[in-house]
Amino acid sequence: MLNADQQAEILSLHFSEGKGVRTIAGLLGINRKSVKLVINRRSVQLGRSAFLRRSILDPHKDYISELLRTDPKISSNVLLQRIRSRGYTGGISVVQEWVALQRQTPVRPREAFLTLTFEAGQTAHRGHGVQG
Repeated sequence: MLNADQQAEILSLHFSEGKGVRTIAGLLGINRKSVKLVINRRSVQLGRSAFLRRSILDPHKDYISELLRTDPKISSNVLLQRIRSRGYTGGISVVQEWVALQRQTPVRPREAFLTLTFEAGQTAHRGHGVQG
């Protein structure tokens, strides 16, 4: 993201001096798409916007969650068929990715093992069948 000074400079060059997108991009060494975004926005943006992209699956997530609660082993293909009958128009990969996230279970931590090495006969116990 461009900092506030760069955005202000773009706006100044375009609206005060009448420079075009290509010229501004060349002068400042900035991508033309970035210059165009600032010009179209007509303001300086100080932080990232909180825009959350919606998924085509959003209207069906509650229903899928309900199906997963009743049958945790249900396949994504079956889920796809069920939500298609309810109006879902997207593909299987979106369903598979979301179902995989829902099914994630905490992985148990790995156990540490210490490898011990002994010389031949070093661990033999006296008095337990060993004569000596």
